[in-house]
Amino acid sequence: MRDALSELIRRESRRTRGELIHGVTVDAYLDKVLALGETLVHLQGERLVGALFGYCNAPDSGLAYVSLLIVAEETRGQGIGDMLVEAFIRLSARRGFARVQLEVQASNHAAVSLYNKHGFFRIGEEGPKLLMQRNLPGRHMKS
Repeated sequence: MRDALSELIRRESRRTRGELIHGVTVDAYLDKVLALGETLVHLQGERLVGALFGYCNAPDSGLAYVSLLIVAEETRGQGIGDMLVEAFIRLSARRGFARVQLEVQASNHAAVSLYNKHGFFRIGEEGPKLLMQRNLPGRHMKS
């Protein structure tokens, strides 16, 4: 599975000219997220076509974080991103988190629209990126 995840990230990284992950190699990114985070995948048959990497392992913070969402270009528009985002929201809520945050390129209108559809809203900007958040119902925000 690691090889398939690596290839999916590398393909999308080439397509976006390296805008996916900054400051680390794909292997270093995968080492960290596979050891400390959550990886949700979507398969079509035995082929990996989507993955969401995130962190929802520090419940005292009340904050879960989507690190990266990738859907293979040829399978976009099939609801794969929707399923992965919704699954991560449910996982975060089950674990008692109050909110989910993520960063997205402001120019990635399809991704911004996807996140808005799932209740995320903009809470800030950092350069070309938007910081977005979704509050989880029935959860109390921790400061």
